[in-house]
Amino acid sequence: MDAQVWLDTFVEEAWGGFVSDVAPGPLALYVDNLECHVSTEALAAWGTEMVPLPKNTTSVLQPLDVGVMGPFKQKLCAITLSYELSVVRSSSHVPLRERLLQLQCLSAPEKRKRLVERVITAWDAVSESYIQKAWHKAGL
Repeated sequence: MDAQVWLDTFVEEAWGGFVSDVAPGPLALYVDNLECHVSTEALAAWGTEMVPLPKNTTSVLQPLDVGVMGPFKQKLCAITLSYELSVVRSSSHVPLRERLLQLQCLSAPEKRKRLVERVITAWDAVSESYIQKAWHKAGL
């Protein structure tokens, strides 16, 4: 599925539902300045104006990007690597190739479940002090 089609579908289903149920009326959605965001036309259909943040303002306007997402992503990578190594190390009587294939042969629902579990574990490892420091560093 084309990325733009997926994003527009998301706007139609998720954002449209939110606007209809929770926040009817004119809205502004602030986004960073990446080119990959949803089309302004898709948002305009729901009475929403997309407002890009000024370039080079991430450190001030997006404190969670600066101080929280880094530690979260590091923890998520460490958890994922630990899991993959545990699979490779387990069952030493099974050939290494078979153990590596175990990592790839999970069903899509099982992969999603494991990903969600890892994300929850990684997020739980992000302390409140990381969040407070990020806001303080941004001066907010």
